[in-house]
Amino acid sequence: MNAYQNITQELNAPAGTTKAVVYEKKKKKTVEPFYYESVAFSYDRHGYEECVKTGENGFKIRFLPEEPGKLTVLFFNGETREIGRETIEVLPYTAPARLTVRNGLSYDSNGKLFVPVGVNLAFPESFANSNGKEFGLSGSISFLGIPQYEYWIKRFAESGVNLIRIWCGAAYFSPDTEKMGMLDFSQFEKLDRIFDLAQRYDVKIKLTIEKFRHFTDDGSQTAAEGQGGNIFKKYCLSDGEKIDDQEFLTKEKYRVVWLEKVKEYAKRYAEHPALFAVEFWNEMNAYGTGDKVALNDWNVYMSERVRALFPNVLILNSLGSLDAAYPLKQYNRFCFDQFDLLQFHSYLDQGAEIEEMRESPIEAIKKAVSLLREKKEECKKPLFLAETGAVNDNHTGPFRFYSRDDDGMILVDCVYTPFFLGCFGTGNMWYWDSKYIAGKNLYRYYLPIRRLIDSVDYGKESFVPIDLSTETFDCFVLKGKTSFLAFLRNKEYNWKNVLRDDKNTASADGEIPLGDMRLAELKEIPIWEDEQGVIGLRNGKLIIKNLKKGTLLKGFYE
Repeated sequence: MNAYQNITQELNAPAGTTKAVVYEKKKKKTVEPFYYESVAFSYDRHGYEECVKTGENGFKIRFLPEEPGKLTVLFFNGETREIGRETIEVLPYTAPARLTVRNGLSYDSNGKLFVPVGVNLAFPESFANSNGKEFGLSGSISFLGIPQYEYWIKRFAESGVNLIRIWCGAAYFSPDTEKMGMLDFSQFEKLDRIFDLAQRYDVKIKLTIEKFRHFTDDGSQTAAEGQGGNIFKKYCLSDGEKIDDQEFLTKEKYRVVWLEKVKEYAKRYAEHPALFAVEFWNEMNAYGTGDKVALNDWNVYMSERVRALFPNVLILNSLGSLDAAYPLKQYNRFCFDQFDLLQFHSYLDQGAEIEEMRESPIEAIKKAVSLLREKKEECKKPLFLAETGAVNDNHTGPFRFYSRDDDGMILVDCVYTPFFLGCFGTGNMWYWDSKYIAGKNLYRYYLPIRRLIDSVDYGKESFVPIDLSTETFDCFVLKGKTSFLAFLRNKEYNWKNVLRDDKNTASADGEIPLGDMRLAELKEIPIWEDEQGVIGLRNGKLIIKNLKKGTLLKGFYE
């Protein structure tokens, strides 16, 4: 392909630059410089990553040219004092282009709706360091870092994933220091590498800015531990004093500080073609003191301002697992109308209050979608399952039967089900690392759903979800203008029978009436290689023979 695609340009800015103006033919735009501190990455005999500041620092600008050709950049100190200029030649380049946002959704360069097939890659795995004695730990951790990310991103991209989520507030990425408003700019070098990888392997990124739940005055909660992995405490002081959770959201001075930090991300990545969305805060209803925290006030205040910083990407926020009556109340009163998608989290969790969440991923997601139906209509936003998977009771760890799930049963049910229930895109799995997907080498199960999605123009089909399930089969259908998509599952092939009880489940036969959907053609897209089931059409019905696990279907009307 010889056509020009957008690729980010980076230029050094003269000392004292406060703004740059890019002149591209008859167009011009203003770009703010950012401060950088260079880092050298190295790896020891264990493969652990070490990042050392090189002493190289200064200011740079990044921007996205609209087309190849010559352009001129003028650097200013103040509004009118020019302190330098540079003319560069932008060459035609083949690279994934930036998505275009229209009406809260993203479209590719061909005008086709971008349908996310996503996964959480929130932070790299951490490894406890030895103190040199048998079984002895030093109390610190190390990361494999960027090479681990490249392995994950490459494997997921090869298997059809096109969206990854990164937690900017995790220990590995966080630029925060112990002093509120003072950033370690060298930390952005890691995120730069992630964006380079995303561009190389053609995946988009959702950046989650915050994930902490409380400020702590315990100085031992350092960046290495207190903000590492999924520990949700943050150690940060303002004028030498502990920050109050409530005041952080309500006081203007803290709002300004937070927006200044977000602005640093905008200067670097707002025009990067790999950026898909900015998410304010992971599970923000878990922050601070619950109902006493003014979540809606803060989010309404921030949404308009962050949109101005990131005009070309989706703006999002998230709440925690929808598994009880109280979280449902929080979902129903949260200001999702300020954001582009109604994100939700749903897990198989036998400690959940709601019965369906204890049964199976399919039942859990079905129930969550039904509970959010009124909220979806109220705020007129698509549902997006941003976190899913299976956990031990009350989120006390990864599911105890993940180790037996060689065929990715839970992954398939979590990833595929929401798409066929009318959610925007697939479910985004948690436990992507050695705890589940990477550890069980389950990447391949993304390919069937990606093949199905890529074979239709989702934006033009106006799909309507229909549940045709029976006592024997789960059958979730998307009825479009020209095509029919379906996810068909044998209900006997479930985690209780196969993973817990080690049963050899039987194949199933049956019929499913299609109502007014008259199909002239039906094609199977296999999920599991050993599936021997045969699906046919007769007299307006799906005829199912010998289905052991499940399959995807695509049909066309008469």
